Amino acid sequence: GSLAVVDTNQLDLEVGSTYCFIRKKVVRYAKYQGDQMFGYMNHDYPDRIFSLKKAELVGRVIGKQETL
Repeated sequence: GSLAVVDTNQLDLEVGSTYCFIRKKVVRYAKYQGDQMFGYMNHDYPDRIFSLKKAELVGRVIGKQETL
């Protein structure tokens, strides 16, 4: 598993930063691409580039631990 540290006060979008968001009651993570577009890090994921509603955004990922 993985653990992510998310700063819920950092909602200003910065290109290249990873953000946490909630969509359909599932917590997800994606990198901000610019022009209000986000992308999943897995390049094989179908429809990996998408836009988010502001209400879906939780905050910027400021730390992570890959394995527990």
